[in-house]
Amino acid sequence: MAQLDAFSLPGFVLEMYPEDHSPPHFHVIKDDWNIRIKFNLSMIKREIVWDAKYPADLRNCPLKSGESTALLELIKENCKALNRQWKVLHPSRRGLQE
Repeated sequence: MAQLDAFSLPGFVLEMYPEDHSPPHFHVIKDDWNIRIKFNLSMIKREIVWDAKYPADLRNCPLKSGESTALLELIKENCKALNRQWKVLHPSRRGLQE
């Protein structure tokens, strides 16, 4: 596990895992849930694109509207840094990402 370098979001743990599966994403963790934020897809769709790591049956994004808005702004402002960290943590995929 690696702490997200690009930014922080008060009240949440943000991590990006080495050699994790595609698409590029980071984890937002709080209390009893962990969701994956697919940051490049979020940029394209202009909304938070997510899925649940746990609990697996989580159907609705646990982020409040204001938190989602703030997170999307942080993604927009730091997209290059997110992609840089993803590449550093996924050296075996370096040729696939370029």
